Amino acid sequence: FLLLRMDGEPRVAVGRPIHDPTKVLTTEGNPFIYEHEDGTIYIWDFVKSVWFTEAERGLVQEEDEVKDEDLEEITGKKRPRTKEEKKADREDKKDDERHLKAMTQIPAGPRTVAIEGLPPDTTVEQIAEHFSKCGIVKRDEYTGEYSITLHKDEKGNFTGSARLSYLRPESLELALIMLPDSEFAPGFNIRVFEPVKDPNKKKKKKKNNKGGKTKTKKRKLYDQSKDLSWDEESRVHVVFRNVFDPVEGWKDLNFFPEIEADLREGCETMGPVESIKLFENHPEGVVIVKFEEPVAAGRCIEKMHDRWFGGRRLIVEYYDNTTNYDVEDPPEKIEIQQKRWSQWIEGDEGSKPSTEDDDTTNDSAPTTANQP
Repeated sequence: FLLLRMDGEPRVAVGRPIHDPTKVLTTEGNPFIYEHEDGTIYIWDFVKSVWFTEAERGLVQEEDEVKDEDLEEITGKKRPRTKEEKKADREDKKDDERHLKAMTQIPAGPRTVAIEGLPPDTTVEQIAEHFSKCGIVKRDEYTGEYSITLHKDEKGNFTGSARLSYLRPESLELALIMLPDSEFAPGFNIRVFEPVKDPNKKKKKKKNNKGGKTKTKKRKLYDQSKDLSWDEESRVHVVFRNVFDPVEGWKDLNFFPEIEADLREGCETMGPVESIKLFENHPEGVVIVKFEEPVAAGRCIEKMHDRWFGGRRLIVEYYDNTTNYDVEDPPEKIEIQQKRWSQWIEGDEGSKPSTEDDDTTNDSAPTTANQP
């Protein structure tokens, strides 16, 4: 039996009893006092639930140098928690629940934005991607689809206007500041404004269930309140926008590796980074960073959003786990690659299109940059 002495040095406790006197029935003498044959007297400590000599017990009571972890190692069992500790645990649990509720609670207020000037072939996904830079786009709790309405005329043709609802009112305020007269697509600058409610429009009244039939409740398939929580394990992906100009990377083979290295160095100050994905063709210069811990992702958004990186102001937010940032190689990139390839064929080794194998000659045509 091993015991840590008061001076920190371990020693073997010869003759120290190992039984629990509160569970062993005896009628001989005092069961909480044990005398060894060498004359050492051990006294049962009801608070610590362990046998001590008188000297050890006095030191524990006066200086409290024997910690609970040491006692667990001595006795092989955990010390029972006191009523005060159990009460403190319950209070901590309630505080955590209140904190989580506050983080996921969706406040009241206007959250709908009106949009005009959209291209005729606009899709709901494109609108969600463009407007998600200002916040989380609301989804239908039963279908999971975005709360975006495309307005159509009598013939069913898209009119170029739409309405979108955010999950939080703060996102509407940000969209009205950032997105008015923004370029949605080449040649299409959209108009963004808060819709005016029609005072003459009456709300639909809910029908009373007079027939006595029991309504079948729809099952909610999408709980978007999780998107607001920093404590969810899935909230480890962070989206960086405006990190780079993709054209610079198409012209310089070292550009994207340097961007990734610089960004990784900055992100690792927030916490361990699992992976980084650069979307080299995306016009907004998008990068997704996956952290190992949710707290690191939250810290990254708090510290790096709206900061300058390489002369560009960053937009940093949680990834919505939906948006696809992959973009096919645009004609401009293909043209640059073909030009570089032609230069290399003509003997300009400084313009060699590939740097993967410097020791060997690459006689095959260069491929487009792989999406991460």
